[in-house]
Amino acid sequence: MKRWIPLIALLCLALLPACAGALELAYQQPKEADLSGTNVNLRSAPSTGAQTLGRFADRADAGELLVLAESKDESGNLWYRVIGARHGEGWVFGKYVSILPDAGFTAAVCRRVRADYGVTSALAKARFGEPARTDARTFAIREFNVTVNETRCSWPGHEAVFWARADGGYGGDRLRLVRVTKTGADFGGVAVGMTTDELVAILGEPEEKGPDMWLYTDGRVDSLSFGIRGGRVASMEYARALFE
Repeated sequence: MKRWIPLIALLCLALLPACAGALELAYQQPKEADLSGTNVNLRSAPSTGAQTLGRFADRADAGELLVLAESKDESGNLWYRVIGARHGEGWVFGKYVSILPDAGFTAAVCRRVRADYGVTSALAKARFGEPARTDARTFAIREFNVTVNETRCSWPGHEAVFWARADGGYGGDRLRLVRVTKTGADFGGVAVGMTTDELVAILGEPEEKGPDMWLYTDGRVDSLSFGIRGGRVASMEYARALFE
């Protein structure tokens, strides 16, 4: 059974003025959520008077949403700050957001990676700036009858890979992989340079354990792998199964 570390698992307060008379409660680990309703606005602040950043036609249009924080407006209405591939980051009125049951701590760490490193290349560039290097290729996954446009972006200390369907399906690219090697680089509380004992204290025993590589999965589409050298984490990789 995986262990929970209170410092990471619990919510932390971030007293940031989201709008007049409201305080934002930021989550240490993002939550997964579904959207209900149609023509739901994504806004720049938790207020019906805030700028509209985008509009979700329905649940399928919204796709995966990660909830980063919550707040209440001056009337006491609940709002959620979300990030997703469709429109990026913004606020959604609370009654349209359904928080999904937690799928375990590995899944929580994977959500933190997606939020921190960018679920699309545009969000990654907004956070880290233009990549030092960008490589692109197109290839077919024949068993799933899909052609993929891949973009590999490299920044100092990490690289990220994004996949998009060549036929334009899903409306743009999605995060496929993040790899980090810089000491101190963080995956939701797990860091390059920590000992294997510290890694086990956070994530538990790996599902697959080799002399130089440990693997954890969320049981669905996300996985974390750790390169091990001399009893310490030397590299970390997050991967998501896409179009499969």
